[in-house]
Amino acid sequence: MAVLGKHFISSKVDGLLARMGKVSPPTDLWLAARLQGVLAVAIQPILAEGGIKVLPNGFKILLNGKRPCSVDIQASSIPATEVIWPTLTRRQRFSFAHEITHSLFFDTSTVPPKIMKGMPRKGRLLEYYCHLGARRILLPSSLVIHTLKKHGTISSDLVLDLCDSFSVSAETAIRRLNDIGGESFSGRSVLLAELDDSGADARILSLCWNTSLLVHFKEPELHSSLKEWLGTLAEVDFLAAHTVEKVVTRRSGSFRLRKIPYPNRLRQFFIEIDCNIP
Repeated sequence: MAVLGKHFISSKVDGLLARMGKVSPPTDLWLAARLQGVLAVAIQPILAEGGIKVLPNGFKILLNGKRPCSVDIQASSIPATEVIWPTLTRRQRFSFAHEITHSLFFDTSTVPPKIMKGMPRKGRLLEYYCHLGARRILLPSSLVIHTLKKHGTISSDLVLDLCDSFSVSAETAIRRLNDIGGESFSGRSVLLAELDDSGADARILSLCWNTSLLVHFKEPELHSSLKEWLGTLAEVDFLAAHTVEKVVTRRSGSFRLRKIPYPNRLRQFFIEIDCNIP
């Protein structure tokens, strides 16, 4: 039996967004949850970032949080768009969207909801698709493309705009840009990195990658060493500097390398690589 995968979850998320009507940033996750048959959301200290329970007639979503509260989503007769819901952090919003995506693998026309045939087994593949769906819910394609057109191309400024408008982390915003079309951003890539405790290296947290850069670099792996990937370009002075901008010329051609600080994040920074230089 074919495993329900990327096309399935993309189609299901788009269908959910269509049922929500006109969506504006940030995505109304409470409305999405109500439409998907979520009956209640409990915020409480738990070991994981989130979880979902199947109930006889719907779902209950658990979110990790220090201030316990429980919300009965379906009880109110007031439209979901007019209810004052608990304020969620960006991490909680991602976990909420992730668990909503889990519910998309269930047939909600049955009592209780029944797992669809072909759902990936619990593990990395299922979590990968739920991460993918969460990003698609939080950052709907049409709205992201509209924001991208205002900026003209990908950049750390675009990422920060998406973070503020859609209430997501920079890591999520960059990965969503890569989902939508890393290959369409000819000659440009944006990465988010974080210094390690020693300050002598950093790890790559997220990237929007364009394969035209393969003439200069191999494609980096998530959570890998920035120093190993950039080589001599990531010496101590580069890592210690607040900002860096330089043009690098090699046999393979020239590119512009920029290091930009992530505001209010002492150890995190963006790297922009642009081959589109005169």
